[in-house]
Formats: sequence, structure tokens, C-alpha cells
Amino acid sequence: MLLIFSIFVTALTSVKGCDQVLIGDNGTISSPGWPMRYPLNIECTYDIIVSEGNRVRIEFVNMSVETSSGCGYDSVKIYDTNTSNVLDTLCGYTTGQVYHSSANFMTVVFNSDDVQDDYGFVAVFSSEESRSKALLQLINITILGQSDFLGGRKI
Repeated sequence: MLLIFSIFVTALTSVKGCDQVLIGDNGTISSPGWPMRYPLNIECTYDIIVSEGNRVRIEFVNMSVETSSGCGYDSVKIYDTNTSNVLDTLCGYTTGQVYHSSANFMTVVFNSDDVQDDYGFVAVFSSEESRSKALLQLINITILGQSDFLGGRKI
């Protein structure tokens, strides 16, 4: 009995500056080589961290990533705070998509396969006050404002 095993392995290309941790309240991320075509077989991770108590707002201002059904070939995945909660998977040529994290960090992962390249993407991120922080401030203002009154009369 003769067994023949065939293993197909696609090696991901290492690209300088591909994996980034961005700490700050605003900035820009882009695919490797932007505005030139991105390399084949890459995976880039962008971890975005903004001020504690705020959330990340990211807008994709330019998108030119290989189009496929379900974004199965090249894609940009946006994760809320960690890589277990996918907000969206993008490919194709649409722009203007805006996403918000639920906490002060977000992860974006860009993948390309070994067949077709394109120009990639550019996204701008900023820090926004989280809804829970804004609600807390509103409650504090309301409570403090009411403490000056007792039974409708100013104390």
C-alpha cells in the first residue's frame, strides 16, 4: 500500500511596517505600499488604542481591494476590541464606511491571497467619547442640577 501525501502551504510574505500598534487619539492606517499595489500573500494587523474611557471611530476613505463573494480572497476585517468580535469584512471599491468600537481599542486585519493584488485601502481613525461616559456625565449634570432644588423650590 502506497500513500502519497501532498501538502500545499501558502507562506505569508513578511512586509516591513505591516503589523502596527497605534497609540493615540487620531491617525491613519493603510495597506502596505499605498498608493501603489499591495503585495500578495500578506496578513497585516493594526491595533488601534485611544484614550481610556473613549472609543475608536474609524472611516475607510479609500478602498480598492480584490472583489469576491464573501470577501474570500483579499479582505479587510474590522474587530471590536478583540479578534473574537468581527464588526465587518470589507473588499471591493466602496468608501465611507464608519465603524465604532465599544471600548478604547480596535483591531483591523488586512489579508491578501496569492493570485491578484490591487491598490488597497486608507482609513482614518479618531477618538470619540464613549456612550457610557457621555451618559454618566449627563446623569451627573442632572443630579447636580437637581440637588439645588427641593420640592421645586431653590435651596
